[in-house]
Amino acid sequence: MPNLIYVFADQLRYQSLGYAGDANACTPRIDRLCKESVNLCQAVSGHPVCAP
Repeated sequence: MPNLIYVFADQLRYQSLGYAGDANACTPRIDRLCKESVNLCQAVSGHPVCAP
């Protein structure tokens, strides 16, 4: 059985990550995790707005 880890970050856009192509983003740990993982970038949120 594989291990599953879900990473949910509040107010973090996909485009704001180093592995997603943002040259100004400094996200080395997330970039390394992405290289060793499966990226489900086609997932859809039912409630994409963060509310207090």
